Amino acid sequence: MGIRHAALGILIVSMAAGAGRASWMALDPSQVADTCPVVVTGEIVEAAEAAVEAGGRLLDIARIKIAEVKKNLILELDPKPGELIEARMHSLKDKTRTSKDLRYPLGTRAMWMLYLGEDGAFYVNRRPEQCQRDEEAAKRIVLTRTAYATAAGRPRPFTREEWIARERERLHKEAEERAARKKRWDATEDAISKGISALYDDNVLQPDRLPTLLTLPVEVRSALVNKSERELAITRDDWITIHCFLARKEPIENHRVRALPLKIDGSQRLKELLLESLTDASSRVRLFACVRLMLSEDKDPAVVSAVAKLLDDDMRDVQMMAVRALERLGDKSHLKPILALCRGGDVPEEEADKFALTLARLGETEVALACFRKAMTSANWNIRHTAIQALEAMDARHAVPAAIAALPGELRLTIQNRREHGVGDRAFTTLVAALVRHTGEGHGKDAVAWLNWWQEAAEQYGVKDARVNLSEAKKLQAEYQETFAKARPR
Repeated sequence: MGIRHAALGILIVSMAAGAGRASWMALDPSQVADTCPVVVTGEIVEAAEAAVEAGGRLLDIARIKIAEVKKNLILELDPKPGELIEARMHSLKDKTRTSKDLRYPLGTRAMWMLYLGEDGAFYVNRRPEQCQRDEEAAKRIVLTRTAYATAAGRPRPFTREEWIARERERLHKEAEERAARKKRWDATEDAISKGISALYDDNVLQPDRLPTLLTLPVEVRSALVNKSERELAITRDDWITIHCFLARKEPIENHRVRALPLKIDGSQRLKELLLESLTDASSRVRLFACVRLMLSEDKDPAVVSAVAKLLDDDMRDVQMMAVRALERLGDKSHLKPILALCRGGDVPEEEADKFALTLARLGETEVALACFRKAMTSANWNIRHTAIQALEAMDARHAVPAAIAALPGELRLTIQNRREHGVGDRAFTTLVAALVRHTGEGHGKDAVAWLNWWQEAAEQYGVKDARVNLSEAKKLQAEYQETFAKARPR
């Protein structure tokens, strides 16, 4: 049996780079800043095209007018605001351009992380993270690390030669670590290939040999449970046989959890495996089996009944997953035990959003609204966003008053989330979108306009007291617009 070597799973992001597009393995900007001894904010005010040649390629020299010096660890350098500092980048005139070239036009304003090359010159074309145009994101980047700090905790300065030697040593160490990882990866892949091959005679799987998989080293078994049939170069039926065995017999809980199929895809054997796993001694196995059945959206009464039994599980996280699964499976017959778990809305805020959404989608409104209101006080925008989705399942006479009442608080928390954590306004956007869908009005993200409209329209929705705090709303709306305007890249 052959085995196809799988590519390492890495997160890829697409970045604009001059006239082309490039793929990069995403890195924490603070990690990139660690490799750059000088960090400044400023604007490219001059650019000398094809001014130098390095590594057989033509490079432009960008001259950045410094607005603020964020970090300088080079002894020979004393950059000051208003001065120019030079950094090399790719040139459009270079005939050997690749898809990963990075260059920036005149007028680009950003926080720049300047990498010191072997030649003693600064570069801004090693990584896309070196250019941080979002001011709010730039503020969260850590610029001082213990790797080059003195005993007093202050950044230690280096000569150019010292920094280059330090960077050369770091790159050499990283290369050694990559080589060691590749060696371990290749050994694991070879062991998996041999282990799978040993299960076959004349390309026919021999089920009585499956226990030999449990004699493989732990790290090999850990990698094996993540492999698809394509990666193992076997048939779907054989893959199901192997995974069913591992999910039932693997002694390590984490391996058994990961052996559970992500999709049933019409396989009765996989369905039976997941149903059986709902009664496993391990709560993690029960929980993830429930997740898989939820995602399958198989509304077979046998599946719904088996999932509903988890409402009586002795682990709260398993119970909550059953609640979410029953919402996805759309079964109203188990509404009563879900309400019992909810205790009339008297639940922690981290559960309130899930109960609000589940109850609303199963046709219950009163307790769903109580849970919605509780969830909307959370500082966690994910909780609020999930709770807001409950409004979609309600009729307008319930959803609209609830949305209007939540509007000022959501606006306040959206501003807070942006300033403290740099997150967007997805929850607020979803809330106003619910209002638009239920009312047909077109006030968009203008909370003041919505509240003005509400004073005239409230009676249509059974609300007699439509008093609102317009002065507070105007203040919040202005803060919201200012906060998000500042966050936009220049």
